[in-house]
Amino acid sequence: MILEFVKMHGLGNDFVIVNNIGNPPKKLSAYDIQAICHRNFGVGCDQLIIMESCEDVDCLMRIYNPDGSEAGACGNATRCVAKLLNLLTSIIRVGNRKLSCTLGKDSEQVTVDMGEYSPSKSMNAIGYGGYFIDVGNPHFIHFVNNLDLYDVGKVGPQLEKCELFPDRANINFVQIIDKHTIKLRVWERGAGETLACGSGACASAIIAHQYRELAPCIKVHLKGGALDINVHEQKVIMSGPAEKIFNGNWRK
Repeated sequence: MILEFVKMHGLGNDFVIVNNIGNPPKKLSAYDIQAICHRNFGVGCDQLIIMESCEDVDCLMRIYNPDGSEAGACGNATRCVAKLLNLLTSIIRVGNRKLSCTLGKDSEQVTVDMGEYSPSKSMNAIGYGGYFIDVGNPHFIHFVNNLDLYDVGKVGPQLEKCELFPDRANINFVQIIDKHTIKLRVWERGAGETLACGSGACASAIIAHQYRELAPCIKVHLKGGALDINVHEQKVIMSGPAEKIFNGNWRK
């Protein structure tokens, strides 16, 4: 099997994207997904993305983690797919959500309406206080005083697999800088810590606005760069870059 792909990234959160629009649905095994995503023996990526045809939208997007599991949302990948579609405005279906995307001037910035989010709730998970919210993916947000010194690699996997999260959860570690700015590191379920997480940035901004009285317009600084998040009463808007790295073929 030969699989044509595009390698892209959003703030260092990188993807192998297969444009399968107009072709029969492509079925890959968990083994194939793990092989492609492997950074030493495969192409290497945080997620594998497959673009499929869908009657009521411009594209259906499927998201697979390096462990072979399927994810429910990925803001950075959505921006990359919107850039590949190369339409001024596009609609991308992810699961049961239809996400509206707009290309900015020279396509350098892509804005995505990430849609409605679930009611949030305060909770304690294995001794860590925080907040749970679903923005297409389940996220647990934990505020810290100094993000640079925090052991994300130790705490992240413990919280990801906490029994309170039967489907596992993405774990967000947030440091508030000021009323308009936060720093964020995310341990993603099935992927580990990534340089950026779009849905995590949205979830963290919503919680910071709701519970810590930050402004509705928040700049979220991640390891790979910054995203602009606008929190509305019923939805959240994300803006940021998307970059192509190279084209390639994967041979099984």
